[in-house]
Amino acid sequence: MKKLQRGFTLIELMIVIAIVGILAAIALPAYQDYVVRARVSEALGALDQAKTAVAEYYASNGALPTTAPFSTTGYGNYVSSLSYSVSGSNPLITVVLTTVTSLASASGKSVAIQGTASGSPTFTITWVCGPAPTNPVPTNYLPGSCQSTT
Repeated sequence: MKKLQRGFTLIELMIVIAIVGILAAIALPAYQDYVVRARVSEALGALDQAKTAVAEYYASNGALPTTAPFSTTGYGNYVSSLSYSVSGSNPLITVVLTTVTSLASASGKSVAIQGTASGSPTFTITWVCGPAPTNPVPTNYLPGSCQSTT
């Protein structure tokens, strides 16, 4: 009596391996972009904290701070530093990403938010987020709400 053998042929296995290889080749670059975008989001969180500190100072004192009213370090693994400058009624807060190989082309680059202050009787600041004027993060790593030019 002949026994029936069951299993996959070598051709079928090679086709499956080829399909998995093609899917991996497509998915890996997309995954790497996703990781960089997530790490740039950490920088945007640091900008939000700094923005709040500047807005609170402005609302309390009726003038923009001349120096940073927030800590310039200690915002996470992928934020190197924050800087603050003011020109007239336009505060500028810049965050620099750390130089990490997993950040790819965003490593060491900057994101900024530019504010426009308006005063009395209510003190408000309108903020615009985007790549920093110097050494900017590529816009494809920024969320859609943060792709204006500062």
